[in-house]
Amino acid sequence: MQDSRRLYLVLRYAAGHWDLAKGKREPGESDVQAALREVKEETGISDVALCEGFVRRIEYEFLDGNDTVHKTVTFFLGETRARDVTLSDEHRDYTWQEYGDAVRAVTYPAAAGVLVAAEAWLDGGGNAA
Repeated sequence: MQDSRRLYLVLRYAAGHWDLAKGKREPGESDVQAALREVKEETGISDVALCEGFVRRIEYEFLDGNDTVHKTVTFFLGETRARDVTLSDEHRDYTWQEYGDAVRAVTYPAAAGVLVAAEAWLDGGGNAA
């Protein structure tokens, strides 16, 4: 029997935090191309169908040595039948979680906000970008 629960993939990064898949766009890539490539590189999952119409951008700053780095991350919502994950070197663990558990699992409030927006969008609340 096919599992029909809505699950979100949460990754544990080497630094210890739990977050959603993300990464840097390579020269010449669109945001969508970068997202699909990063998911494949970080999880081994290549059969992802993006949910057209959902886009969420977050911005944050962090320290890299003595430098403050400003980062903008664009998230998309995707669907896959895959459940097996092959982690990249930058990750230590993963978990598939139902919505409430995924929101509690992520370390940063911005990631929780992306999950809240995704769940609202999937439930018919429209794009919360």
